[in-house]
Amino acid sequence: MPCIEHRTYERAVKPLVDRLRGEFPFDLIHAHFIYADGVVASRLARRYGVPFVVTDQAPWIPWLERDCIRRVAVPAAREAARLACVSGYLRDTVRHYMGETAVEVIPNGVDPETFAPANGAARDGNQIAYVGLVNMNKGIDTLLHAMTRVAEQNPNARLVLVGGSYYRNTRLQEERLKELARELALDGRVTFVGRRPPDDVARFMRESAVVVLPSRVETFGAVLIEALASGTPVVATAAGGPQEIITDEVGRIVPTDDPEALADALLDVLAERERFDPQRLREYALSRYSWSRIAETYLELYANVLEAHRRNMSTVPQAGR
Repeated sequence: MPCIEHRTYERAVKPLVDRLRGEFPFDLIHAHFIYADGVVASRLARRYGVPFVVTDQAPWIPWLERDCIRRVAVPAAREAARLACVSGYLRDTVRHYMGETAVEVIPNGVDPETFAPANGAARDGNQIAYVGLVNMNKGIDTLLHAMTRVAEQNPNARLVLVGGSYYRNTRLQEERLKELARELALDGRVTFVGRRPPDDVARFMRESAVVVLPSRVETFGAVLIEALASGTPVVATAAGGPQEIITDEVGRIVPTDDPEALADALLDVLAERERFDPQRLREYALSRYSWSRIAETYLELYANVLEAHRRNMSTVPQAGR
């Protein structure tokens, strides 16, 4: 029922935000995703007389093709004091509906404490790790087909898939992917370990020789910077955001839906693992994506928005004058 989500969302959170407002008279609202969060933020901002900003993390195409969503989302976006996106790819989907409206690109960040190279622990030179939702959009079917080619040339290579699914449709996709692995005779070479807590995710990343993200569409690719911060090279598809992260110095980019190209890239990284120095990979990730760096960017954005809001309020004629 996506067309009424913003209404139910607003009704659910308004009492909570009213109570928070009494305890903490906040100066600004920051919404993530334009729908339904940004639409509700625009209404709450008017209610409290504060500015709001939006950071989006999902492509507007085709999400805003629904008339009922576009009719409320685009006006809310125009009301926002600032719009930000996590990648240039995502910004382009926003501009499809907003024209050349100023949209900042502020990437997601990585926690350098959680995601770090292992201290002296051996890395498994044959292990490939995938981390994320297990569904068709993530290109897991392409990855499984790629693994048949990888296995032919490197019989010791193994794939560990860390993650799972949630809704009924994606749960069915996950079961179909497990069936596909059996059909491709990948038993013993591919392991679905299910959803794991962050510490386990980080362990799989730092213990593996390479982390792969074979998505069909990916607005950013947080697992890529987490892997790099863990000292692990990455292979991903040119699905949107990943090509803004990966260079030849830290991994490989291949076309989407191309199992042969994906297999060749994985084999290349496995064979030349020594070329990817863990410390250099980590420095690359943290110099661009550490949360402290991203937080400073947002603090500056907040300061600019609040200063502009104060100037605007000072020019509003007061009642009785």
